Amino acid sequence: MKKRYWRVFSDEQGASHAKEVDAELELRDYAPPAPPVFVSRPASAAGFVFVVAPQTLVAGFHPAPRRELQVVLRGVVEVETSDGTLMRGEPGDVFMVEDTHGRGHLSTIVGDQALEILAVSLA
Repeated sequence: MKKRYWRVFSDEQGASHAKEVDAELELRDYAPPAPPVFVSRPASAAGFVFVVAPQTLVAGFHPAPRRELQVVLRGVVEVETSDGTLMRGEPGDVFMVEDTHGRGHLSTIVGDQALEILAVSLA
């Protein structure tokens, strides 16, 4: 089984790119005595924050503040990389943002709801 997410990253020249990545999931005991579930490999994290951005926010191109795994909790966001790749994030969608240098990416909130994300800083 796999979980698909978007990886946003910068190349050596600072241009941002995106590609879909699959995390492999294995059936294993996760919280015994509950039955086995599908689980990915663990990744080290340094902390997390909740971020709420109003639907009127105009962010412009910006790099990620740090390597983060971002989960959309509420609202809809369109993310565009400097190479023109356009992604749409809806509740439950996951992004790994690693474009911490260069031009970064453009985030546009779509619709009339604020955007809420859970951002997990990666170690």
